[in-house]
Amino acid sequence: MSEPDFLQEEPAAYGAGSGFKPSPIQEYLRQIQRALQRGDATEHTHRPALKTLLEALDDKIVATNEPKRSACGAPDYSISRRRDHLKLGEVEAKDVGVNLDDVIRSEQLRRYLASMPNLLLTDYLEFRWFVDGKQRETFRLATVAAGGRLAPAPPGELERARHRLINFLAQKPVDIASAEELARRLANLTHVIRDIIIGAFHTGMASQQLRDWRDAFATTLLPELAPNADAKKEAEAVREFADMFAQTLTYGLFSARAASHSVKFTREKAQKLIPRTNPFLRTFFEQITGAALDDEPFAGFVEDLIQTLDHADMARILEDFGKRGHRRDPVVHFYETFLQAYDPKLRELRGVYYTPEPVVNYIVQSIDRLLKDRFGIKAGLADHSKITVKRKEGDREITDETHRVLILDPATGTATFLYTVLDFIRSQFKTKKNAGQWGSYVHEHLLPRLFGFELLMAPYAVAHFKIGLALAAMDEEPLFRQQWSYDPQGNERVNIFLTNTLEDLERATEQLGPLRALSDEANSAYEIKKHKPVLVVLGNPPYSNFGQQNKNPWILNLLEDYKRGLNEKKLNLNDDFIKFVRWAQWRIEQTGSGIIGYITNNVYLDGLTHRRMRECLLEAFDEIYLVNLHGSAKKQETTPDGGKDDNVFDITVGVSIALFVKLPDVAADGSPPQTSRRKKDGGVLPNAATTKPLATVRYVDLWGRRAHKYEWLDDHHTENTKWKKLSPEAPDFLFVPKDSSAAKEYARHWSIRDLFPVSGNGVKTERDKISIHFTEKEVERVVGEFRINSVSELRQKFELGSDSRDWSVERAKADVLDHAKGMLTTRILYRPLDVRHTWYSGRGKGFIGTPAGNLMNHFLSGPNLGLITTRQTKEVFSVLATTIICGHKSCAGYDINTLFPLYLYPNGKLPEEDLFAHDNGRRPNLSAEFIKDFCGKLQVKFVPDGFGRPSKREVGPECIFNYAYAVFHSPTYRQRYAEFLRADFPRLPLTSDFELFRTLAGFGGELVDLHARGKGEPRGLSFPVKGDNVIEEVRYQPPSRPLTRSSTTLSPSGGEGRGEGDAHAGRVWINNRQYVEGVPEAAWTFPIGGYLPAQRWLKDRIGRTLGYEEQTEYQRIIWALIETKRLMGEIDASIKQHGGWPFK
Repeated sequence: MSEPDFLQEEPAAYGAGSGFKPSPIQEYLRQIQRALQRGDATEHTHRPALKTLLEALDDKIVATNEPKRSACGAPDYSISRRRDHLKLGEVEAKDVGVNLDDVIRSEQLRRYLASMPNLLLTDYLEFRWFVDGKQRETFRLATVAAGGRLAPAPPGELERARHRLINFLAQKPVDIASAEELARRLANLTHVIRDIIIGAFHTGMASQQLRDWRDAFATTLLPELAPNADAKKEAEAVREFADMFAQTLTYGLFSARAASHSVKFTREKAQKLIPRTNPFLRTFFEQITGAALDDEPFAGFVEDLIQTLDHADMARILEDFGKRGHRRDPVVHFYETFLQAYDPKLRELRGVYYTPEPVVNYIVQSIDRLLKDRFGIKAGLADHSKITVKRKEGDREITDETHRVLILDPATGTATFLYTVLDFIRSQFKTKKNAGQWGSYVHEHLLPRLFGFELLMAPYAVAHFKIGLALAAMDEEPLFRQQWSYDPQGNERVNIFLTNTLEDLERATEQLGPLRALSDEANSAYEIKKHKPVLVVLGNPPYSNFGQQNKNPWILNLLEDYKRGLNEKKLNLNDDFIKFVRWAQWRIEQTGSGIIGYITNNVYLDGLTHRRMRECLLEAFDEIYLVNLHGSAKKQETTPDGGKDDNVFDITVGVSIALFVKLPDVAADGSPPQTSRRKKDGGVLPNAATTKPLATVRYVDLWGRRAHKYEWLDDHHTENTKWKKLSPEAPDFLFVPKDSSAAKEYARHWSIRDLFPVSGNGVKTERDKISIHFTEKEVERVVGEFRINSVSELRQKFELGSDSRDWSVERAKADVLDHAKGMLTTRILYRPLDVRHTWYSGRGKGFIGTPAGNLMNHFLSGPNLGLITTRQTKEVFSVLATTIICGHKSCAGYDINTLFPLYLYPNGKLPEEDLFAHDNGRRPNLSAEFIKDFCGKLQVKFVPDGFGRPSKREVGPECIFNYAYAVFHSPTYRQRYAEFLRADFPRLPLTSDFELFRTLAGFGGELVDLHARGKGEPRGLSFPVKGDNVIEEVRYQPPSRPLTRSSTTLSPSGGEGRGEGDAHAGRVWINNRQYVEGVPEAAWTFPIGGYLPAQRWLKDRIGRTLGYEEQTEYQRIIWALIETKRLMGEIDASIKQHGGWPFK
């Protein structure tokens, strides 16, 4: 027989006395076969059989299948120990015959493997067992034959399969003995709970409890959580709510477990163990973990959280939390490990980054010094004095007694700043040996003065946990904990509130029943925001989300002060850190005096669109202290001597510390206060009504490696910092040092904005992978797909995801169909010296999102030349010439690029008044005022087209363009005016020396030919080795000399191989055999606008095969870089020969 008899149904006459009893696996396969032969089986049909099999193999376990649970995205079975319900593993079952390889590659299984240490995947016949995310065993019970019959595996294989299943069921939970491991375990389970909640909403199975809490969060914290008719926004809102809810569950349990000293940790005990110092979390948790939790699809994973915590060695973990490592906060490290494992993108979205202790120390110690020295508060941050304040509520005048030094962190995160304040004050008590007074002081004068606001659930809970540990003196040596511990009294709370700092100043609508805890939290925060005379605002507000969050009208209205009168096309002022600066300014103005101590993105120190912000800060405050910590990877910053400059964070934007001081109204000598230009509501008084001078600004740069910066910050504060006094002036009010003499010289030059009346940003496709390609054929293929496929097919085929404001699949397809008669392929300068291909109709929000049609038509209508540069330069200043349309990152990667065409055609964007007419319909894009000044200086005649005849003292637009191009490539020009090039468009100095002009125009013409016209014959470059021409790696090998004669080897093709002693010029390797020979290191590392063209061009083509034209083009690019460096030196030498700088 080809298959065992045990799958055959025994005759009715066999009966019990026959002695035949199938094994659990035999009976299981019989049930599967019966279902398959009926012809109506689904994956759900076989679930009872699998449950029976697993429980028969081990009677000490229970296999639980909950359809509601699996419908919301959880695995099909949960395996637990019968005696204590301890989770042992999970089973995910697919229908018979489903390809398990495809399942393993799915997002669902990747999620499961990350969070479930013991998982069995099966199609009911094949089984794959995973332990800690890695596949341990694969085995099969049978295969499907014709007619639904099963062909069982050989008996030996079946016996091995039985043992493997038993081993799966026998897996024991592992005790957790480190905070790091606990954080990862909790994060993975929290991720699953979040996804199940998302699934419940998407399938319409969300409970009333979940819907109520979502409404409450939307009302009191984040309005964007409210239900939305727009499917995309609704999905985002559900995800955000699920994040908050899942993290609340996790950190509620974590807080309870930390407070538990019992051997067994259960849900019932957890409800009573959350510290009373966090009343919101306590009440919230009591509600969501009550009886109603049993009906939620994620209930089993809440039990998993409890079991994980129960198996955590909390004594050892809490000891970890009490250890003060060198510049490493163990509590914060726990949170960051959790967030990294849970969702790194959430951390970036909300701008969550731990502030290094030296930064916090500098800010806290500086504030303490300023309170003592500038406010006359002798005890500084430790002050316990009280004041009386009056305020109005309607017609009533209310008098309140409050502490004088109230301290608030409005974006408290994990409470690093508040903890440091507590620790700083405690250290003073230690110095004075006043441990006996510490408890009374904490109760009466510390906790009532410390406030924190936090929006995210996880850091909110961690902040409470961290302050709770500090109050219990867990951060002290065990010998001294009893002496310095403080046990909160009664219902005394830590004043860290779950709230949105930037939301409207209105009391939250009081929620009913169990949801009241959330509105109570919001209203407590409201009282502090509105009525407490906060004297100190400090912290590290989020600054990486570029205005994506917190768009409520109240804060945006306040932010208008920073935007008034700017008249800019694009305002980079909606980043959350700017909102928090504006909020803190408003809060200090309400108090009447105080100090802000922040670390933030440093872009506002010299950003062009931040000039009004700087002016407002100068008007509102009396003293400003700025520590520019630099460290911008995006700007590729180096120290003044060219060394490495590190960021104090693991981020790419530069940062700075700012201390804004508004002094009390009455000066120390009793003289009357000066009138401020700020109204009480934050508005600005007319200039005539002001007598107060602008703030005094003190500044210091801190460059170098991270360790050096940390050491400096630990050793300094405002009093011992060697400040440089700045004098910010209109119109820019720069918060960085400025060479006033160079500024006057530079201001006399012509801004290219005034020189070229017409300009605009480059092409922004919104979908480069769709719109930009290496060859015309690739463009034609994609456009062809857009013509014949539906919107849904295109979205799936090209993995396009969600649409954006300026680009949608539907509009792109419509654009292609409306222009079906012509193939509108054209070349485009995509990156420096990197020409690619696109399809260009000029329609906005079409196949290309922002095509800048009116501007680019000047290049599509006839021959032209354009200058590309940036208004602000955060990278290496560069300009680039082009004869074709260009992308918005064609010259610089970080800053938006602006294109200035040399000629204007009638069907493009034109100035209000024509300058010069010409027979072919084009005219130069040069202002009449500039031409007049230019011709007057050089005593030349201007001709409106072409190069002109310089020998006859006739100069055309292209001659002027070449001159400007040479000047902008002068290394001395770039160095001399570096600080101004960072802030605005470059300015062109004019010379009255005609010979210098002609010489520079000649050099500029050579550069234009190299960069824009593809001219220049490479010399000394070769591609010597035969191969498949596929770019597999990109690596540079510097030039070398032979070590010995015998060390040189030859490749089989006759070219040089990779012998260590080979004599060669610089080589650029594209794979393990082939390279471009003769590339000097200066060309390999030559930058244009932050790009390294010699490297970027190849790296963008990894995986592609280089044809003859591309091989030649790459060598031409290298030659252009070699020649550019040479010509830049020639330009500087010529200027020096003609009198140097400034031009005469």
